[in-house]
Amino acid sequence: RYNHKGDDGMLSFPHPTTGEIVHRTYDAYFQYWGRAVTNEQGDYWFKTIVPGFYPIDLEAGLYRPSHLHFQLFPPGHPKLVTQLYFRGDHIPNNELNQKLLPMDVVILDAGLTTIDLERVIVDYAPDTSGEMSDGLVGHYDFMVPN
Repeated sequence: RYNHKGDDGMLSFPHPTTGEIVHRTYDAYFQYWGRAVTNEQGDYWFKTIVPGFYPIDLEAGLYRPSHLHFQLFPPGHPKLVTQLYFRGDHIPNNELNQKLLPMDVVILDAGLTTIDLERVIVDYAPDTSGEMSDGLVGHYDFMVPN
């Protein structure tokens, strides 16, 4: 598992449903960011790990579900900052992530409706193209207003 900067106090924490202790180690090779540039049609792709859920306040029982942050810089438009969440039978801790989603502090703070939340969840499934036999594939279209 990857630790966010400043997570030093939470290298181990109780799993929110089983109580089993989850141990994390810092991965010095994780770069915190990546970059993808679209082609002329706006297509993009990247390969990543599925990040784990993590606690943000153990006393309050608050955890963040697995997610990735994105910053888009579309020419002629303001920067778009968002995050996308994972869903799929092959996603580690998928059932827990789905339970954590509606309680995520970011979602609650943003006041997202159930419909809004569905728009930021990406369904992942095994790759059927044969390009990544060990991977999962998700699809998401970012919408930039004209």
